[in-house]
Parts: sequence; C-alpha cells; structure tokens
Amino acid sequence: MHETLHKGPQEVPSSRAKRMSIYTEVEIDRPPEQVRHIFLDFPSYPAWTHGYIKSITGEDPALAPGSKLRAVLATVTVSPRVLANSPDEFRWRGGLRGLPGLLTGDHMFVFTPSKTTPGGTTFAQAEGFSGLLTVFKSGDAQLWKSIKEDFVGFNEDLKKRCEDAR
Repeated sequence: MHETLHKGPQEVPSSRAKRMSIYTEVEIDRPPEQVRHIFLDFPSYPAWTHGYIKSITGEDPALAPGSKLRAVLATVTVSPRVLANSPDEFRWRGGLRGLPGLLTGDHMFVFTPSKTTPGGTTFAQAEGFSGLLTVFKSGDAQLWKSIKEDFVGFNEDLKKRCEDAR
C-alpha cells in the first residue's frame, strides 16, 4: 500500500524515509553539510560512482523545488521534479516517461547528524512507489531486491568519496 508522502508539522525526513517501499542507510565519517555538498556535485558523479546513477543534470543550478532534473540511470532515463532541497533532505518525484500513472517514484536522500559516528552523517536513500505497476511488487521480488542493491551500492560509493576527500 502506498502512503501519501507529505511532511507533517513534526515529521522529520528520516522518519518519513523509513516508511518508504525501499529504504537504505549508511554511516559516513564526515559532517552532513560536507556529505550533502559532495552529493549535490552532480557533474562529478562519473568520477566516483559506478552504479545505477550515471549522471544527473538540472535546469536550475539552485535545484529549487519545482525545477526539473534529468537523471540517467543504469536502465532508464527519467526527468523528475525536485520536491525538496534543504540542508537535511533532497527529494524528487519522477515517473516513466510518456506513461503517467503507470509508475511514479518519490526518491529521497536524507543527511542526518549521526548518533553513532561522532561528527558524522547517517545518509539515507529511500523511494516510495505508486501507480499501476506497484501491484506487481510482490510478484517480482528480484526487481525490488535489485533496486535496493543499487541504492546500497550508491551509498557505499558516496561513503568512499566523502571519506577519501579529507
């Protein structure tokens, strides 16, 4: 079942992320503002990430909510819209091009001060899906497992990039 993904008055991005269809996190031994800075340096992605995100470009350098992105992923290119860009969260919504209502994803990246790594970051990546294709989620467990593995791989690439950039 898909939950409406709206930030309530007391809800923080990390708690909303944990309720999404796919949730991953990694501890990074760098402060959240540094992790976020490296994460948002989209032109540098080809130098350090070798997983499912090949490139991201934006029409608005400020990445303001409502601006459009172009994300080239391993198997598809999507054109999501930025929903949030704050010090603790970057979130977009996108779907399959030309097929509205078939599959829409709310993808979020969260930068939280770590409770286990002093001075570090708990980086979370999550996605919630809606649309007609979500009924097949239980029937194609391998697909959802593969998406989660892609997220974990990106998280590990980001961790390495951040911790090597000392």
